[in-house]
Amino acid sequence: MRLIINAEVRAKPEESQEKLLKRFVKKCKKLDVIRDYLDHTSFAQTKSQKRREKVRKNRYLRKFEKSI
Repeated sequence: MRLIINAEVRAKPEESQEKLLKRFVKKCKKLDVIRDYLDHTSFAQTKSQKRREKVRKNRYLRKFEKSI
C-alpha cells in the first residue's frame, strides 16, 4: 500500500515565486516525498545489489536441494 502525501505551500504576501518554490522543495525534502518516489520507480540495481541477490538466491536453492 502506498502512502499518499499532499504537500501544499501557500504564497505569503509580497513573496517572490523563487522563495515560494524553495519553501515547497524544502517541505518535500522534509516529508521524503522525492526519496519515496525514487524508491518506488527505480528498477535499476547496482552491481553489488545484483550480486547480493544472486548469492541469496543460490543459498536458498542449496538449502532447498538439501532438504529433498
